[in-house]
Amino acid sequence: MWSTWRSSKIEIANMDGTNRTLLVPDLRWPNAIAADPSKGRLYFLDAQTDTAEELVNAELKHPYAMALWANKLYYTDWITDQVWTCDKKDCGNQKKLTRWQERTPYGIVVYHPDMFSEAENSCRENICCKLCLLSSSSESGYKCLFDDPSEDGRCGDLQRSSKQMKVVVG
Repeated sequence: MWSTWRSSKIEIANMDGTNRTLLVPDLRWPNAIAADPSKGRLYFLDAQTDTAEELVNAELKHPYAMALWANKLYYTDWITDQVWTCDKKDCGNQKKLTRWQERTPYGIVVYHPDMFSEAENSCRENICCKLCLLSSSSESGYKCLFDDPSEDGRCGDLQRSSKQMKVVVG
């Protein structure tokens, strides 16, 4: 899932780029998005209108990045140069989480063990020479990118290298 200022929309696709779908058209500056899978909702911040959407159009100062956890929304603000939190459903109960800082906070991420569930990962059991991407468009559930295996299925020079690196996304 991603948002773009230039085309003012939010889109989603498989990790390999297939099944690209427009989710939200005709926005202004959608610069932060977060999904709430448990509720089937999408939240986004718009920096031109200074609002949080899919809440109850909450008025914010100048939001930039956001993250969701439980019933809270966390966001960075470029006017106050702070990190804030509020209730997810209506952005009520706003609280500042940081003291004044010399630098504007850009991104924000919430990590908690409960956010990560064990799921099937096709890339774990299959070897790609360079990059493995999960894909619901592929019958195998994954797609290898930038691979150039030899006729025997090996990965050529990469296979023989002592500095072998495997990148798994997913």
